[in-house]
Amino acid sequence: MATSEWKEVSAGHYSRPMDEIEDAYATIASGGRPLDREHWAITATLKLHFGSPDFVMAVKNAWIALRLTQPALASTNEGTNKVYQILSESEKLAWLNETFKVMDSEINAIQLFAQLRPVARATLYILPKTKELVIRTSHDRIDGIGIVMLLDNLVYHIAFPTTLQLDEEAKKLSPPFKIAASIPDATPAQLMKLGSTMESWLSNLPSIGLAAQTTEQLPSATKIAQIAFSPSQTSQVISQVKAKGFTVTHAVHAAIILATKLHAQIPNADTRKYATFSVFNLRDQCMLPFNSSTHAFSIYHSGWPIIIIPGTFDNTASQLKEFYEARREDPDFLPMVAPLFSMLKGVASTSKPSTPSSEPILSSLGVLEKRLKRQQGSVKVEEFGLALDTLTPQVYVVLWTWKDCLTIRACYNESYHVAESAERFLSLVKQELLMNLSIS
Repeated sequence: MATSEWKEVSAGHYSRPMDEIEDAYATIASGGRPLDREHWAITATLKLHFGSPDFVMAVKNAWIALRLTQPALASTNEGTNKVYQILSESEKLAWLNETFKVMDSEINAIQLFAQLRPVARATLYILPKTKELVIRTSHDRIDGIGIVMLLDNLVYHIAFPTTLQLDEEAKKLSPPFKIAASIPDATPAQLMKLGSTMESWLSNLPSIGLAAQTTEQLPSATKIAQIAFSPSQTSQVISQVKAKGFTVTHAVHAAIILATKLHAQIPNADTRKYATFSVFNLRDQCMLPFNSSTHAFSIYHSGWPIIIIPGTFDNTASQLKEFYEARREDPDFLPMVAPLFSMLKGVASTSKPSTPSSEPILSSLGVLEKRLKRQQGSVKVEEFGLALDTLTPQVYVVLWTWKDCLTIRACYNESYHVAESAERFLSLVKQELLMNLSIS
């Protein structure tokens, strides 16, 4: 697929083709359209504390400022193109009416999440009674790290309100990843290498997976289960995994794999492997300014096929460490990202597995304070959350550390998993992690 910079196609109207990553995500998401749902729609939440006499107006002004600094926030899709309309007074009113939603009910952000439906443009929901903000958008627009940075930018504009002028708006639109990171096209040898990787991965499906109550029903609402470690436990986890030569992500991912096997009650003789996709943040591969928070509203990440043979905790974590490091050190990795997503789009469009996958997929956000400040001016960020809609029996697991507490969140579709099952899975993850790191 050809990718290009944004171009003005008519007065004030800009467009560019989606790149392979965006197109694959948009295609996968479209499968839920008949049900008014969207696979992998991304939702992030903040709970704030600040003394503004008018919470809603303060947030509204910040939302407008955020669009002026990151105009891609107001982009939408037309077919396989991304489109953007330059801000005018009429466009501003239409955009605010569409994307700025004040919720007067008593529900909190997690309760709201289960009620949300697809949105054409990134939408901000304000919950004045709980002082929570909820941003929802399609995954073909932004990734997990990007939305953390976007929230930090939003808090900045709440804390330090300024009157911004329209200034070369179109030049601030984010380019596709290949341009942002100056990635060359894959060579024939790299395409052959990728084809071999995909063939090996597909041959190991279905992966070991979580026990699902059914895989036959149509999907319904996505729900959330979550566990958090105390600051003391988190500190011990970090210390112990470092002593073993692992990262927290390696260790938690290993615990997830072993917990999956326990949850599914697979006997020791089972030979199936853990085969899914692992997620890589690629913003550090982008050039200035695209590697900064000024281009937060973009999707600069990749997945990659992963195959792990569950063993002991240390053995499983070692396999994960080798996998993660090999991707980072492989000079062929970045050129293979675009053709990989083209292949994924083809698989998603043409194949329906006889046995739907139910394995957990991990996305690690790391230490949030690296990208989300606890306080800016008089505005304090008290809580954070991120969730993805899932329309399959797969469970999407998000990992982060915030205010010295490790949090593991599971997003699951209630048609395939009940709350007790999701909570048991997370309990097994915590059990595996603490037991194998000798933490009481």
